[in-house]
Amino acid sequence: TLCLGVGPGVIIGVAISFVMLLQGVAAPHSCVLGRLNGDWRDIRRFPEGRPLPKITVMRFDDSLVFANAEYFRDKVESYLRRWEDSRCFVVDCRAVNRVDTTAIHMLEQLAKTLSVRERPVHLVLAYTKGPLGKYMRQLYDDVEVPV
Repeated sequence: TLCLGVGPGVIIGVAISFVMLLQGVAAPHSCVLGRLNGDWRDIRRFPEGRPLPKITVMRFDDSLVFANAEYFRDKVESYLRRWEDSRCFVVDCRAVNRVDTTAIHMLEQLAKTLSVRERPVHLVLAYTKGPLGKYMRQLYDDVEVPV
């Protein structure tokens, strides 16, 4: 702003903000959770938290949309490589407020891919809300709804 003037400075500021926003959507924070004092905690921040045997729980901290669907899938695959004895992969969806058709298709393909592995892994979406839970219940007979 000092060198270029107010107009170009505002444009540059808006552009930088837009790039940061896109970066956050395309690669949101995710982590593996472990049990600690009766709660679920990020095991990187709380190393004393313990994952459950043969179950990996992942928290995904943003909506699941076309911009991050591939990133999400890659994260799941990465966590399963690290915890290769997992037979159940649970996604904590509390922060997933929106989901689009690209993400729904990716979840469907991911569930199929995981289920036909040499050592199959069951994909579970926990704490779904709004459109994701409703859409999954409409599409699939085996979606379990907690009481």
